[in-house]
Amino acid sequence: MRNLANGIFLVLLLIALAIVVFVSTLIFVGIGYGLSCILPLSLFQGALLSISTAFVLVLSISAIAIARLISRQTELEYMDDDYDEDLDGEFDDDDQDDDIEDLHNRHRVVENTVKIGRNRLCPCGSGLKYKRCCGKDG
Repeated sequence: MRNLANGIFLVLLLIALAIVVFVSTLIFVGIGYGLSCILPLSLFQGALLSISTAFVLVLSISAIAIARLISRQTELEYMDDDYDEDLDGEFDDDDQDDDIEDLHNRHRVVENTVKIGRNRLCPCGSGLKYKRCCGKDG
């Protein structure tokens, strides 16, 4: 019984889709005929122009709708129940200065290495002299 209901639903859906396609085709050809009477276009060119205009219109409307949904979603993400209005607008510069100082200190690397002579073999293992390998830069 359930398969019969699904089959009937599918047939009705296909009939509805066929009716929508038929009506839209009539509308596009009618607009194309009207354009061909006004402008020096053939019926095909007028219908093609009306179809492309409708396509661009639908694409623009859907792009605007998607942009609205995205902006609404981002607004909802930033709305937080734990938001503390007392802290709004307050900012402690000392915390930022400490964070920046920590970042600078983190990148300092202290190396306790012996200075390598320019004519000695490079410690990277390439077999070249240091001055022609890793010592080129300095």
